[in-house]
Amino acid sequence: MGKKKRQEDEDRPIQYAVQGDTYLRCGRTVKTLNPGFYDVVNTGHAGFGLQKKIAISDDLIDIPGTIADDIFLDIDKFLQTKDLYVEYGLTHKRGYLFYGPPGSGKTSLGMMLARRFIDKVGGIVMYAGGYQEFYHGVSIMRDVEPGRPSMYLIEEADMVVNNTHCLSILDGELSIQGAVFVAMTNYKDKLPPRIANRPGRFDRVEKVECPPEPVQLEYLRRVEARGGKNPDAPARIVETLRGIPVSMAHLREAFISHVLMHVPLDELRRRFMIMSGKINSDGDEAVSDLFSPDPDPDNAAADMAYEIENAKDWSPD
Repeated sequence: MGKKKRQEDEDRPIQYAVQGDTYLRCGRTVKTLNPGFYDVVNTGHAGFGLQKKIAISDDLIDIPGTIADDIFLDIDKFLQTKDLYVEYGLTHKRGYLFYGPPGSGKTSLGMMLARRFIDKVGGIVMYAGGYQEFYHGVSIMRDVEPGRPSMYLIEEADMVVNNTHCLSILDGELSIQGAVFVAMTNYKDKLPPRIANRPGRFDRVEKVECPPEPVQLEYLRRVEARGGKNPDAPARIVETLRGIPVSMAHLREAFISHVLMHVPLDELRRRFMIMSGKINSDGDEAVSDLFSPDPDPDNAAADMAYEIENAKDWSPD
């Protein structure tokens, strides 16, 4: 620590937080949150707070030419129309629900949007791993920076949003200005129509397919560029995996196997054919539901049991 910094810390007056009639000494305070990724964490004695999160490098790859372009254009227009929302008496919020089979790239899409949200509008992005984190993340922003553009990434949405308090946030009753909700699920059929098919909670519902070959190629080229030793590898890998449904995670593994661990391309294809369920370990044709939705999605009894189990009221207190 430099001499000037030490002097600034010594000169800074002690900060106090007020709880009722009690003044509590607290640590260093800031006037505004730095743009970036945050986890919503339960600190125990001090309640819920935000903890800076470092996203892994693979998550930060942003590829043009995907659905992310259209969605972020929609987000950008939304952020520019705050005054119109207020004029019409509408809560300035927007929701997006992405669904598709496991491995189709929903998380990668969410991260592309989050990266742009941070870089282009100086926004705050929070990971909402559960309904408590979702509720308290919105509450924190309401208390500390109301109106600041904030994005909430909700993975496994079918396990999070079907809750009274979460629905109140999505409806606008407990929401905040400038909020963008990005939810993802493998199982849209597990979300009741009051969530999945109700504009105002999720304004756009988009199915995300596995990335097409041009996106696969661009992703691998960006990974390869970090080392720059195998410029032809991305094209070889994409050609080898043609016809096999792959996600960004699959492509990362294919790159590691072939470029770093020198797995031959024919063996690479065999492994991914087995992984996708197209063949079994003996090389025979196989049938797998790995990339298919849950069987019998219209089973009313199962859907009702799921809703009963997941719609239990939870109190943030």
